[in-house]
Amino acid sequence: NGPTYSASTSGIYAVMVTNNYGCSQVSAATTVNIGLINAAITPAGTVSYCAGSNVALTATTGSGYSYQWYRNNVLLAGTGSTINVGTAGTYKCVITSGSCTATTNSVVVTEINNPAPAITYSTPINFCVPGYVVLNTNNFAGVSYQWQKNSVNISGATSQTYTATSNGSYRVIQTANGCSKSMSISVGLAASVTASISTNDPTTLCNQGTVNLFVNNPIPGYSYQWQNNGVNINGATGTTYAAIASGSYACVITASCGTAVSNVIAVSIGNF
Repeated sequence: NGPTYSASTSGIYAVMVTNNYGCSQVSAATTVNIGLINAAITPAGTVSYCAGSNVALTATTGSGYSYQWYRNNVLLAGTGSTINVGTAGTYKCVITSGSCTATTNSVVVTEINNPAPAITYSTPINFCVPGYVVLNTNNFAGVSYQWQKNSVNISGATSQTYTATSNGSYRVIQTANGCSKSMSISVGLAASVTASISTNDPTTLCNQGTVNLFVNNPIPGYSYQWQNNGVNINGATGTTYAAIASGSYACVITASCGTAVSNVIAVSIGNF
């Protein structure tokens, strides 16, 4: 109520003057803008976002404030109090209110870009019961895994490999540094069994020796029976067979979708 007043907040000010006779009059109004205090961006410090997404930065808000955002000291198009950031860099904001301006703290934004997932397998991807295929995904520091079938988490399937025993769409989700990426692969149901055998050894030997035979693209879980001259070889039920006698060798492969007999490889082993 004195002849002077120290304004500490923004607003529209006027003074009413009263004389000794009780007569009063109100002055013209004066608009006062006080400089911005504690202009800041939240979150502060170093902020990270996952590749392909973004992070929101928000500057101090107030009535009548306007905003100019900068990345690496280059003016951006955003003019609101919040911007969604999807590019790494150093961000700041200049806030204006009336004739006053203030610059916020700088925020360093970094991108977390984990390696892209990959799925590999060494045996056929299409099979019938009781076959299976082992799916393997890539590994890097700090990564964790979750396998899914038809978009549903598989309980306990959290290792680098997963053994698929039925057809469907399989996905691995890799998570590291709080960010996730995924890849899918389709495991098919075979309609029949195929069978073929090969060897990398000479099939004619003048002296005693061994011809190593193997099933091409064997499917784990199938049953295998090697034959010589059409007769089952006792105990020869693996995907490979070491022939030490002459004869015509084949392999009978069986699963729930059928049985197939492979091609024949003629072996001649001499005894000189």
